[in-house]
Amino acid sequence: MGQRSTYRYTNEKLSNAIYHLTIGEGNIKQRLLSVRMIFFTFSENSFPEFLRNDWMKLKKTMTSGLELKNGEGVVQMDSIQGYLYGRKKRTLSKHVSKLVQIQQQLRDYLED
Repeated sequence: MGQRSTYRYTNEKLSNAIYHLTIGEGNIKQRLLSVRMIFFTFSENSFPEFLRNDWMKLKKTMTSGLELKNGEGVVQMDSIQGYLYGRKKRTLSKHVSKLVQIQQQLRDYLED
């Protein structure tokens, strides 16, 4: 898959995530949990050079929580769940705004 195809795929998945964040059920934490796989799915190579730093900062923040495992080593709470626990809605709204900004810049890049 070429870079442009990779970026289109990333844009499509981010667009879908943003759709669910805006119209999904539940509060901001519940909606972020419903789309959290995007933070595990995409690497810096999923984005053009000019967006990589922004994406990696957001991803690092969102996945910085503690991961809890049971006695058998099975994950009971992933790092995003750990991060979201106890965070204020205002903080999480800023993360969603950053995600929207990244997706819009990627979309604009693909339209050029």
